[in-house]
Amino acid sequence: MNLFGYIHRYKRLILALTAMFMLLGIASWLTMARQEDPSFPYRTGTIRVVFPGVSAEQIEKLITEPLEEQLAEVEELRRVKSTSRDNVAIFVVELLDRIYDTDAAWDRVRRAMEKAEQDFPKGVVEYVLEDRRMDIPAAVISIVGTADILELAHQAEILKRQLLAVNGVSRIEIEGDPEKELRIDLDSAILSQLSINRDQVVAAIQVHNQIIPGGVVRIGDHALRVDTGSDLQQKSDVESIPIRLATGQYIPLSAIAHIAFVARE
Repeated sequence: MNLFGYIHRYKRLILALTAMFMLLGIASWLTMARQEDPSFPYRTGTIRVVFPGVSAEQIEKLITEPLEEQLAEVEELRRVKSTSRDNVAIFVVELLDRIYDTDAAWDRVRRAMEKAEQDFPKGVVEYVLEDRRMDIPAAVISIVGTADILELAHQAEILKRQLLAVNGVSRIEIEGDPEKELRIDLDSAILSQLSINRDQVVAAIQVHNQIIPGGVVRIGDHALRVDTGSDLQQKSDVESIPIRLATGQYIPLSAIAHIAFVARE
């Protein structure tokens, strides 16, 4: 009996099964959960430890080994892959596939990190866990324009603040941020002419960049906070730092140095 003959003979059964599967499919379609951007358990994360001025061998001994020992006690972890380099240690951490309550698991990872930190030497400047590395960007925005990368970074920061105010936006990351720094280039010829040494300039900058609490003045039931204004807030504050000459007179720092914001190298 060929296929068509078999279908003709049992057509009622086949029609009933077909109708049943169609109804099941329609019911599943109407009741299934829907998300525009489906969420997934965050089972992969990275730990970054920055220890400037330390070789890869020292990073391995002082940072990587103590942290690996503590992470080994976290039962939810499937794998930990570490990389030790000069000044930095990177850990790629993966949770077990059966873990769905990832927030609790990452909390235990953070507690293990806190225990390991007790054995770290002084000098670690960055120690962070990123447990949201699986986020898929919904939109990638490129900013183009002037050749000044600091200006582009400034405009990107403005755009970031505006987009964060939009409902539904959870996180925005800026890639390629040059991280500006204030560079002070002293004119050696002018320093020599005015008998000013570099240590004198550095000391003057340090004196004017101290955050000193001014305290509070109480008058009856009112309290007034005293602002000392001892920290540097803007480029103009740095330019106007007074440098004392041998004659007792003062000149602004801008008279003996070129001061500008530049991209960090």
